[in-house]
Parts: sequence; structure tokens; C-alpha cells
Amino acid sequence: MNALRRGTSQALPRLATRIFTTSAQLEVAAPAAAATKAPLNKEFQVYRWDPDNGGKPTYKSYNLDINSCGPMMLDVLFKIKDEQDPTLAFRRSCSSGKEYYQSREDRNKLDGLYECILCACCSTSCPSYWWNEDKYLGPAVLLQAYRWIIDSRDDFTKERLAQLDDAYKLYRCHTIMNCAKGVPQKNSI
Repeated sequence: MNALRRGTSQALPRLATRIFTTSAQLEVAAPAAAATKAPLNKEFQVYRWDPDNGGKPTYKSYNLDINSCGPMMLDVLFKIKDEQDPTLAFRRSCSSGKEYYQSREDRNKLDGLYECILCACCSTSCPSYWWNEDKYLGPAVLLQAYRWIIDSRDDFTKERLAQLDDAYKLYRCHTIMNCAKGVPQKNSI
């Protein structure tokens, strides 16, 4: 039993070292790991547009060894920009967001809510919204509010509920259900 405990205590620092590896360390480690793998070339087509040219957007092909860069598409774009085309411009904010994990059950609650394309067809087909558009929020806004309230990762649930705490904003639906008929795709209205 003591040998098992000793083995576990020795494994924990190694695990902690792996968990707290910085992205800079990963960037240094990636080329070393790639050197051991055989090259795996892939073609990436990037939709390009030059506003100074005034022409139509076109696709430009870039060939890249994907074993020589990180696993994300953002890594591929950085590699293309650094090594092949310094004129490539893209947003990189997708890598700076925090990760919030949620259970499968909590994720399933969002099905049918995030598919809304915010076209507001449901609101424009709602008689309750026609009659009280200055007070009643309408199905599109209420669907989006519910989508954020039900999301277990949202930190502002109380504030969102406080915004909806009004007899006109929330409770003017007369269940005519035109909203369900007016949407272009299957949403949970």
C-alpha cells in the first residue's frame, strides 16, 4: 500500500507540470514533436479579398505540413501568416476566451435554442407583439433571454431575470402560436 501511495505522490507533480504548461512552452515543444513525425501535407483554401484591389473575393491555396503546427485551425492560420503569406489577416479572438465546462444534461437544455438566426419572423407574426410592441418583448427576445438564462455557464442569470420581471415584458403571450408557424427553421418557441 505504501508503494502505491509513493507511486501516486510521485505521479502528481508530473501531472501538475503537464496541466500548467504555458502556451509558449507548447509552441517550443510543437516543432520538436513534429520533427519525429512524418510530414502530413494538407491543402488549405482561404477566402481572400483585397479591398484596395476592388475585385471579387477569391480562394487562395496554401499547402502546409499539419504535423509541424498545433492542432487548432488558428495554429494553421498563424503558420501560413508566419511562413507563407504575411498579408493574411484574421481575427484571433477565438483563442482568448475562457472555457466553461458543462454537463451533457445542461448542454442538452440548449438544443433548439441556439439555432435561432435572429430573423424575428416569430415576433412579426405575433399579434400580441403587434398590439403591445412598446411593452411586450416578443417571442424572439424572450427565446434569446431564455437561452441565456437556462445556460449553466451564464454568470448573469439574476440580472436577466430582473430585466424580465414585468407583467408586460413577459406575460402578454396569448398562445396564438403564430410564432411557431412563422419561423423558417425548427426552433423551440
